[in-house]
Amino acid sequence: MKRFTLMAPSLLAGLILLGTAAHAQPQFAPPRGLPASTPVGTAGATLQTMQSGIERNARDIETLGKSGVTQAALAEALGGYLSASQADGLYATQAALTGYLPRSGGTIDGTKGKGLSLTNPNPKMGSDGLAHLDFASPMANELTLTANAPGSNVLAVDNTAANGFTAITFRGNDANLSALSGKDVNFEHAAVGYGGSLAYQMGKGYAFTEISRYDGTANPFLAPVAWMMQHTGAEFTSFQERFIDTAAGSVTVTCHGCTFPAGIDGQVIDAPTEYGLFAQPTTIKSGAGTATLTVSSPAKGGRANVIGRFGPTAYHQYDSKVWTEMGNEDWYTYPSAYDGGFRTWPFFSADFNYGRVGIWTNHPEAELDVVGNAIIGADRNGRVSFGNLGILNTICQPGTGNRNQVDRSTFLDGINTLQAICVNNPGRYRWVDLNLGNGGADGTISEQYLDGSRATRFVAHPVMSLAATRQLGLTDCGTTLTVSGSNALSVTIGTGLAAGCRITVTQLGTGGVTITPLSGETLGSWTTQAQTGPYALPGQYASVVIEAKTGTLATVERGQ
Repeated sequence: MKRFTLMAPSLLAGLILLGTAAHAQPQFAPPRGLPASTPVGTAGATLQTMQSGIERNARDIETLGKSGVTQAALAEALGGYLSASQADGLYATQAALTGYLPRSGGTIDGTKGKGLSLTNPNPKMGSDGLAHLDFASPMANELTLTANAPGSNVLAVDNTAANGFTAITFRGNDANLSALSGKDVNFEHAAVGYGGSLAYQMGKGYAFTEISRYDGTANPFLAPVAWMMQHTGAEFTSFQERFIDTAAGSVTVTCHGCTFPAGIDGQVIDAPTEYGLFAQPTTIKSGAGTATLTVSSPAKGGRANVIGRFGPTAYHQYDSKVWTEMGNEDWYTYPSAYDGGFRTWPFFSADFNYGRVGIWTNHPEAELDVVGNAIIGADRNGRVSFGNLGILNTICQPGTGNRNQVDRSTFLDGINTLQAICVNNPGRYRWVDLNLGNGGADGTISEQYLDGSRATRFVAHPVMSLAATRQLGLTDCGTTLTVSGSNALSVTIGTGLAAGCRITVTQLGTGGVTITPLSGETLGSWTTQAQTGPYALPGQYASVVIEAKTGTLATVERGQ
């Protein structure tokens, strides 16, 4: 708005009269016939000069009458200006402005409603075009930038230099270094932003969150400060859970085929996997110990068989994630870490020194170290079916025809693949060697029936030939050894076989075959009576099954 100070009333009136002045020539007659040279006053003027001045004024008035503004034109021209009193009511005077906003030094009153206002010359999307900087925040000492800009950001940071960083840094006192040095240490500890020229392998330009302890010298002994992700508010200190059903707009929550625990009235209820299903805080008003709860706020959607949790809560600044100075990135449950105190192990840790991941251990001893139980499988709902969780639990889906039917694969690099497959009708767990046959039925090694019959089918066991005398060993357990040819051959058995190890020996040729125990080993058999010592197969095509009972005793189970 333009500012205009009114002129003196007499001058304004004179200008207005210009439009209405007469244009007649002035008539002047010297009084009593005095000559024109008669002096007037004491300044040297005469009647003649007076006459000339009157005529000149007449000509000037005539000229102003032709070129000056009319009253209507003047009123229209001044319509957009404020009067002096109006301007003083809206704007500060120069003297007041100098005291409020000095050209150098001084302060601005940041009280709510004062502060500094910036006007947007081109507001869009419904913005009121005004941004205001003051201390209007209800939190003490917080400088606040306020704007009413629907669908827009409030603040932008722009570094136009090609190699510059569009970033905000956070500097502050370093308590540890200040204590060590005995003087105040203050420098950068964090930054958030974007660097268009920053390189990452073959690319350039990335946004970043930087945690640092940067004093400007790249000191090799200054580790970055710890970093925390904090969640401030009310969280469960303990909880119970049930599968629940809800209806949109209803304050009734039903236990899905179950009963709610007793003593939960008044506790907070939430559905952690269904974001926003319950407005917070929603509490249980009644229904503890029954199958139906009444809660304080209606559910925002209808859901069936989803997890509902309920329990006592407490307000804290929860330290849910901690990035330590020179080691781990640790994640904590809400009750276990809050207000800077850590009360149990983190449930997830990434060790950046070793490159390892730990579950419920922050010092993993392997690439994946789990303290507890693990479930692996594609069926999300199947996880509730385990009657008794083991350390490692898998879920496979028989009959699907895809990789979810395969429980596990073991690759012998460049040699072979062993696969365990779930099969239905009836339910079976099948071990398959994919290098045999077509990798299907022809590759089956064994099957365990899971239909309640307790049956196990072994498809085959290895058959190997012997051409010379040798001692039986652990690698022979579960195999058949064949002896061909016409020459006699001795198969020896020594100590050290595992109890239960079974080995079949078959004589395919005409040469005799004898099982001979070595020193310290006892070989027992029965023909017509109990005996120990060497055992000779009766002839061609005869077989004998030897089973180790202990590390020093083996028996002939069957012989023919």
